[in-house]
Amino acid sequence: MRLPVMVNRCNGVDCAKSTFSRDVSSSGIYFYFDSAMDEGAAIEFTLSLPPDDVLHLPIRVNYVGKTIRVRQLTNSVFGVAAVMESYGFAGEA
Repeated sequence: MRLPVMVNRCNGVDCAKSTFSRDVSSSGIYFYFDSAMDEGAAIEFTLSLPPDDVLHLPIRVNYVGKTIRVRQLTNSVFGVAAVMESYGFAGEA
């Protein structure tokens, strides 16, 4: 499923890069990125789900996880597989 992804932090460093997913499951994600990441890197990202039927607003979910596989696909595109270790909804305290 192709969904917008904002990679907020990688290994504790702010990066704020927008990209999109290829696949998403309840425990993992595969997304495209414009630079290499280390396998095992801690990442924080926000996934934007399609708008709900009531408010018609996208649902943003913040995730903390780690990369498990990084492969160079072209000169400027990397495929990143990551596990999702915890999550919270955007705007939660």
